[in-house]
Amino acid sequence: MLLLLLTLIPVFVLHAQDEGEEGTASMEDVIITATKTEQPVLDVPQHVTVITAEEIEESGVRDVAQILNRQAGIAIQDFGPLGAVQNVYVRGSTADQVLVLIDGIRINNAQSASVDLSLIPVNSIERIEIVRGGTSALYGSDAIGGVINIITRKEADGKLKIRIENGGYIPQSYVTGTGEQHGAEAGDLVDAQKVGVQYSRAIRNAHFTTSGGVYTADNEYIYKDENGVTRKRENAEIIGGDLTAALRLPVGGGNLDIKGLFISNKKGVPGKVSSLSPDAEQKDLKAQATVGYFTDSFISDVLTLNFNTFFNYSDFQYQNPDSFEDSKHKIFETGADLSQEVVAFSFFSLVYGGNLSYNWLDSNEFGNRERIYTGIFLETPLYITGAFTLTPMVRCDYYSDFGGAWSFKLAVNQALSSRASLKGNISNSFRAPTFSDLYWPSTMWAEGNPDLKPERGYSVDFGITRMGQTISYDLFLFTRYVENVIGWQEGSDLKWRPTNFDEAFYPGIEAHLDAAVTKSMHLNLQYTFLYSFNLSGELTRADDERMPYIPVNELDFGLDYSRRRFGVGFNGHFETKRYYKDPMGETQSLPSYVVFDAYYRQNIGKSTTFLLSVDNLFNKQYEVAADYPTPGLFIRTGFEFEF
Repeated sequence: MLLLLLTLIPVFVLHAQDEGEEGTASMEDVIITATKTEQPVLDVPQHVTVITAEEIEESGVRDVAQILNRQAGIAIQDFGPLGAVQNVYVRGSTADQVLVLIDGIRINNAQSASVDLSLIPVNSIERIEIVRGGTSALYGSDAIGGVINIITRKEADGKLKIRIENGGYIPQSYVTGTGEQHGAEAGDLVDAQKVGVQYSRAIRNAHFTTSGGVYTADNEYIYKDENGVTRKRENAEIIGGDLTAALRLPVGGGNLDIKGLFISNKKGVPGKVSSLSPDAEQKDLKAQATVGYFTDSFISDVLTLNFNTFFNYSDFQYQNPDSFEDSKHKIFETGADLSQEVVAFSFFSLVYGGNLSYNWLDSNEFGNRERIYTGIFLETPLYITGAFTLTPMVRCDYYSDFGGAWSFKLAVNQALSSRASLKGNISNSFRAPTFSDLYWPSTMWAEGNPDLKPERGYSVDFGITRMGQTISYDLFLFTRYVENVIGWQEGSDLKWRPTNFDEAFYPGIEAHLDAAVTKSMHLNLQYTFLYSFNLSGELTRADDERMPYIPVNELDFGLDYSRRRFGVGFNGHFETKRYYKDPMGETQSLPSYVVFDAYYRQNIGKSTTFLLSVDNLFNKQYEVAADYPTPGLFIRTGFEFEF
């Protein structure tokens, strides 16, 4: 496969230079996450993807994780029902090694670096920017695998939209835990409901936008246990809501943005099918407030300014009366982030900035913990020729509880034509130990390790991006090495402690193709080859031990047909087997699987749209995380009204 793709690179290059396609590449996709400046995708030196709100709406996806899972180099660990934890991996990284931002503000917190994507509302999204590869040189901790920036709507379109949805499963008979046979229940057809509202209005030059929703689901879907007995998932219900509001005001030649985000839900936590927790429940509450200002002419026309202040609050509560577990954590974070670009010279520019943040944790397990961290960065794009750009980046971070860390990146971009460019990167990145890693209270079975060092990642990639009106593609080769990975190990005293023990090596390939088969039909293919090597302890590449839950091959393929009044689409997702360690330390694997989704939408009159989506079209039973069965065929129907 590697030789085949290397052979195809010259073909792609010639195609990019010589194809007589009418028109030029669409430059509407502008990305800011990769360089902290607005740049067209072709000029960005990294492998990046921009997913627009229109693409999200027309794809029929139900959440952020589902749309991300269809992208090359991205994998999702899903723990089953709607509202269950969804973690994202980039190029084989752990979930802790992916930085997730909302409007440029990190939502990875100091207690636990991973982000649960199920808590991020879809209806407020303007676009999602994905940057693959180490990016700590700009963003600091957690950006070893990459960065995902979720950008919310701020421009008003003057419309009111109301969406009403119902989701359900095909009723089937099942057996209870006591062996009692139950017949099919009609209530499965109305398992989940959701109501969402969007409204925006422009008053002179000011823009007000808001969106929100409430949702509920029983999540009582059918699965088969290890003996092939048909069971129903219980204690997986969820009820919750979200609200986003933003105000954009023109001030001093720039924009002042004031935004608030609130998310709350309560859900049952069913646990693994091998060790159910029928009475456990969890409550999540998250709030974010930001005030930001951006102008491309600060004092003079050669200086920009991007400044944000923020406050994040998170309240997590888990209770399991059957095992007397009670876990409550509140974390507060506040800070400021600033970046500027100097564009006074024709052959180079300067981008610099920094951040200062304060974290405070109030926990019934950890007590009160706090962390202050700050960082500064410098990025200098050098325009060697009109077509070749060399961009060095460097950053220094300091943490009050364990010290400092340096990061660097060197990126190149060579324009091949107005539609294609070659890109290359070499970087190192890091992840700071979390409060859980450092301060886990000493018990009979575990304790934290205050002497941990940051994880370190080193990555190299090279590839080509081509954007056109009828055909677009990306082809990238990459390799990653990660050391000092924090892993929990059992000591001679039978206590589990985190140590900088794990190492891993990840060579891989990412390929993406988007082709207009006709004016109304589009084909989309995403392929990832990722061969992970666990190098922890005495292991070498010759031992050929895989990293947990990382498939070697992942393929997504979609075909959609859209006309003026209706659209229909079909998507498939395939993953090869994934390996993991069972509680006894033995290597096990989850089998390969392929699932298909479909959607249909039909305009009814000028203001009403009928929506139909089918997830897991052929009712495939599979697991993404061991002992957490995923739902079978799930039908979502609804209407959207626009005024």
